[in-house]
Amino acid sequence: MRRLTALVSLIVLLDLALWAAILPLLPHYADQLGLSKVESGLLVAAYSLSIVITSIPVGHLADRVGPRRVLFGGELLMAAATAMIAADPGYAGLLTARVAQGIASAVVWSAGLAWLAARAPVEHRGRSISIANSAATVGMIIGPAIGGVVAGQFGVSATFLGASAVCLALACWVVFEPGATIQPQESQLRAGVRLALRERVVMIALLVIALVSTVGGTLQTLMPLALGAGGVGQSAIGVLYSVGAVLAALSILVGGRIGDRRGRPAVAYWDCLALAAVVSVLLLPLGTHGLGAMVIVTAPVLSVLYGVGYPLSADGADRAGVGHGLALGMINLVWGVGAVVGPVAGGVVGEVLGDRVAYAVLVALCLISAVAIRRTIMVLGLPAPASARSSPAGR
Repeated sequence: MRRLTALVSLIVLLDLALWAAILPLLPHYADQLGLSKVESGLLVAAYSLSIVITSIPVGHLADRVGPRRVLFGGELLMAAATAMIAADPGYAGLLTARVAQGIASAVVWSAGLAWLAARAPVEHRGRSISIANSAATVGMIIGPAIGGVVAGQFGVSATFLGASAVCLALACWVVFEPGATIQPQESQLRAGVRLALRERVVMIALLVIALVSTVGGTLQTLMPLALGAGGVGQSAIGVLYSVGAVLAALSILVGGRIGDRRGRPAVAYWDCLALAAVVSVLLLPLGTHGLGAMVIVTAPVLSVLYGVGYPLSADGADRAGVGHGLALGMINLVWGVGAVVGPVAGGVVGEVLGDRVAYAVLVALCLISAVAIRRTIMVLGLPAPASARSSPAGR
């Protein structure tokens, strides 16, 4: 199990690194190809849009034919798409390669995590999946260095050819890992989705991931802009987010382990309350230094929800009688929607009504989510938050 956890973690790390590697290269491509801001934005968005569109179908496919086979195909696709970027194919080719990378990423997050969920004992599921989620955070940190420092030193072609070779090596490793037993489940995609949506535990997982992507996307839009308006430079903002990312990776691990021991819904409930409390601090007149400190503080509190949300979807899939791949595909879809809606809606509210109003909306979303999770815990008789255990409803 440790080897599989290491394999999926490395694949996830490389996936997020390749997603982020394009960011420092945007000025290079804009100058070389004469791209507009819209065309540059499409290069970034194509990856995420592919994930949103394909996550559920590829997750369902993994349930039907086995996650190992689908992940093997996904890594081959990632290797080919990354090699295509190395070939310097022009704008149309770059856009095609990013779309293909996004499809491969959907495979990683659906089939890869489904493989982990199927092989891991239920009592250690959170720990295994949280390690992969933490690796994703590391990928986000090193990705810009690959596209910036490494590509600047060795060239774009050599850098992405090297990354393609790593993808091929990981695909070979996939072949030699034992597969997971495919449990009987609903064979029709639509029927499987309906069954999953009827399961309250799946709904908690979807709610948690929607919340973390929406809140995170909004904060990642408004806080850097406020810091920049306060005179904080790009390098300093980057350092703040790097420190926050390190703490976030650790909190995902801790959240996953505590969820295994105390119950994932209970951890989600308390973290929603903690997140509401942390975001509410942003309603105060903090000043530049205080806002910078909050960048670091919010990251680990927010990321605990990743540590419980993904394994919780696998728990719900077991209860609903659907495949892990399908449930995780639904999670990835919700994450993608939240990651798009959060920054856009938060930016609009911040622009029209002010940042504090946007933060107040986020606090309300956190509290509403906490109430919904607590009610579900009571209805299903799941391990309850400590404060509820002493109450008649908790018993």
